[in-house]
Amino acid sequence: MSGNLTESSNPPLGEGTGTAAPVPDTASTARAATAADPAIRGSADINMAPDLPKEKVQLQGVEQTLLPMVLFKARDTLSPNPILGDQWAKPLLDQCDIDMDASHFKFTTDPRYVTWIANRSKRLDQWTQEFLDSHEEPVTVLHLACGLDCRYFRVNKPSNVRWIELDQPLVVDLRKRLIMQPPGDYTLRTLSVTDDGWFRDIPADRPTIIVAEGLVMYLEQEKGEKLIRDLVDYFKGPNGQGQCQLVFDTLGTLSVRLTSYIKALRTSKSVFKWGIDEPQQIERLHPQLKMRDRILWREFMDSHPPFFGKYGTLAASVMPSFEKNIQFWRFEF
Repeated sequence: MSGNLTESSNPPLGEGTGTAAPVPDTASTARAATAADPAIRGSADINMAPDLPKEKVQLQGVEQTLLPMVLFKARDTLSPNPILGDQWAKPLLDQCDIDMDASHFKFTTDPRYVTWIANRSKRLDQWTQEFLDSHEEPVTVLHLACGLDCRYFRVNKPSNVRWIELDQPLVVDLRKRLIMQPPGDYTLRTLSVTDDGWFRDIPADRPTIIVAEGLVMYLEQEKGEKLIRDLVDYFKGPNGQGQCQLVFDTLGTLSVRLTSYIKALRTSKSVFKWGIDEPQQIERLHPQLKMRDRILWREFMDSHPPFFGKYGTLAASVMPSFEKNIQFWRFEF
């Protein structure tokens, strides 16, 4: 990518009250923020700002895929009709020294990736907002594998919300360098969700919503299933089913079978390991887990992102599992 992107009029990350506009109004806020910037030329052209200090990005393996997620959100925000309208995405990119030749950037220029990721984040934002709005008592938001996501700033939060985010050491280090410590009851932890007992010192004294965006498809099935069982056992509380929620996205068994054909994963040497097609694959993990919502990709976009290349995706589209290859889920427990 070439050209310059002038400094944004968006607020510095971490400043202010720490609360964003309500979820339905975020896109209009982003349009207003970007409309005055003459360097913005639409969703297909995001340009780094060379005049700003750059942070070295040292990530390993699947961690390298988090920056494309920020790029997709920036493209969405700068489009004529944003879906998510994350006004913090562009300033984050402006601070990063990025290798745009890496496969996770080079092979994800199709606008359908933007549509997918923007809808994914928006849906999880909405479910998070609904959870917060439905409780007058203090609650906890536990954000797994948070990456550089700015959900904390995008949703409205009462002052009694406890917000905990966690990720791997290199990701947490980068996040601390890029995003100022937010106000309020906010904690950023260095934890691996595949370690035994990683959650034992996280308070389980409140209704809790657990958000896992872009995570489970990279986990080995056995470890992913154990993670969900452990979370339900730990957070379910004494009052029975319905006090807590788990919201996340999945890729299907098709993506796992064809993961070696996905060029976007080659630089990071990542693979998709756990494919989920049906809710029973989750509900059977614990008797208290009940599906509340399920969103299939055709409900928010007309054409699937070209994961397997133009012709490979066309060939995959005749397989029955293709229709379940991208899904968003909300479970109660």
